[in-house]
Amino acid sequence: MIYAPEYKIYASWGPRAEPPESIAPRYLACTDRLKQIHPAYDNWIFNLKGKPKKFDALRETLAAAIAANVRPR
Repeated sequence: MIYAPEYKIYASWGPRAEPPESIAPRYLACTDRLKQIHPAYDNWIFNLKGKPKKFDALRETLAAAIAANVRPR
């Protein structure tokens, strides 16, 4: 049997006055750097309103996906 380790990253930044359009490029840069470390870091799943979505499918619309996950204060 082959064991494949599972890695998860959970993040909560709390309230901040920063639009999703500025968060998305930094998030993309971070995930792109991680996959340079090891190919295992290239299979991200994004929690979009409680439903898992493959991260690569959301790359072009990441700012909108982030905005959809923001809870109103």
